[in-house]
Amino acid sequence: MDAPSEPVFPCSVCGRKFIKSSLEKHVSACKKLASLHRKPFDSGKQRANGSDITYADVKKAQKEKTKNGGVFPRPQTNWRERHGNFIDAVSSSKRVDYALKTGAPLPPPPRTAVPSGKLLKSFMRREK
Repeated sequence: MDAPSEPVFPCSVCGRKFIKSSLEKHVSACKKLASLHRKPFDSGKQRANGSDITYADVKKAQKEKTKNGGVFPRPQTNWRERHGNFIDAVSSSKRVDYALKTGAPLPPPPRTAVPSGKLLKSFMRREK
């Protein structure tokens, strides 16, 4: 890199380096910013303003989020199982259509899948 032609001096407030002419202008602006104590912006207050959600509900959700490590827990779904059942049903339907068009014997009916997490009631089971 090129060496600066003018020497640079650090700002006494923020530590950034400037050439002498810029430093004089910067220090006054930097002191104003350093003395200004702004309170942190509360997005929850703005989110609750003008909606049916109360500010207390927003704060409660924020506390719950921080308690869980900064993320909301995702609900457990069985989408992969449902997708597999759907694909099986579609391919079974295609096999039946093919058998009807060609006159071949019908394939055996597909096994019915019970979603995991669902218990079969006694009247739903086939007992011989």
